[in-house]
Amino acid sequence: MSLLKIKFTIESVLENIEWVCHAVKGIYSEYPFEQKEPCLPIDTIIAEAVTNAIKHAYKNQDGHEVEIIVEKLDKGMAFKVCDWGVSINPQVLIEKDVPVAFEVTSKGIEFNISATRPIEVDPLMVSGRGLNWICLFFDEVTYYTDDKMNVLYMFNFFTTPDELK
Repeated sequence: MSLLKIKFTIESVLENIEWVCHAVKGIYSEYPFEQKEPCLPIDTIIAEAVTNAIKHAYKNQDGHEVEIIVEKLDKGMAFKVCDWGVSINPQVLIEKDVPVAFEVTSKGIEFNISATRPIEVDPLMVSGRGLNWICLFFDEVTYYTDDKMNVLYMFNFFTTPDELK
């Protein structure tokens, strides 16, 4: 059950990502999370997800919507980056060595991106790091298409002060 839900939409222009970063960073900083990957702050991770939607789903064309949904749930925080462009091709994920497991659901093919193995990100890679970074940062990452809307779902569990010691 969602305790709080914030939804906002930007046009598919890379310059708009800065506004998303400010909003997400402010929301995320209010809750207890363990920083698993200290070099990757939440705003950088969400910027990667939104950039991927603009670059890959919309092929860098402006005039399209990217929707960002932030939900506070009982056990953690969920982030969704949604677009209505070209869906992720699973073969591309395999070729870029993104850890992915496929599942056929009522929504079609669902990708559980972070489930299959540990992730190593090559710092010299020019492209293709975004999803790997996202998988390093979040506890759960899933991608699916629902009624022509592509959804990248990212979730982190809350930590308690005792667990952070």
